[in-house]
Amino acid sequence: MKTISETNITEGINFLIEKDKAFVSLLDEIEGEISVFNIPEGFIGIIKLITEQQLSVASARAIYSRLQDLVKPMTPKKFLSIDTNLLKETGLSWQKVNYCLGISKACSTNQIDFKSFKEKEDLEIIQELIKLKGIGDWTAKCYLLGSLKRIDVFPASDLVLQLAVKKMKSLKEKPNELATKKISESWKPYRSIAALILWSSYEK
Repeated sequence: MKTISETNITEGINFLIEKDKAFVSLLDEIEGEISVFNIPEGFIGIIKLITEQQLSVASARAIYSRLQDLVKPMTPKKFLSIDTNLLKETGLSWQKVNYCLGISKACSTNQIDFKSFKEKEDLEIIQELIKLKGIGDWTAKCYLLGSLKRIDVFPASDLVLQLAVKKMKSLKEKPNELATKKISESWKPYRSIAALILWSSYEK
């Protein structure tokens, strides 16, 4: 499976600026410095992404830090042994506590095998992940992009990507998920690189 590397980041940038001239000004704005999105593989990565769902970066970071202090080591077995009230005190909502417990159980009973993802296609992985309660399209695609470093993934439901696309395309309104996905179609097969550029530009 093709994954993000320094070589294909360069290839992707060249492809994108040829395909869509709006990337030229974005890259100028960030002086070519692209922040790479890194998420640990496996159980830890999924728990981190669930923590980050619908939260600001600062809030997610604080909650996840408290969670790391509480669940040592961060394994499914250890997670299941922690009192739910203590999990809630980290700042996780009850809904997210239940999602994390459900995923811990699924991992403990081998309902999901993260190691097998290395050989699977993107769509196969998404279909497997979204079977787990609490994992939707955004979480699954962010896992593909941040953990597995797949080259052609675009989480169109991401609010920051939608706002970055609005700015990039000088749109009057923020595009919804469907409109954002449609815009990203022309960026295949380097949509992950496009997402990284857009995220980086919005952070500026």
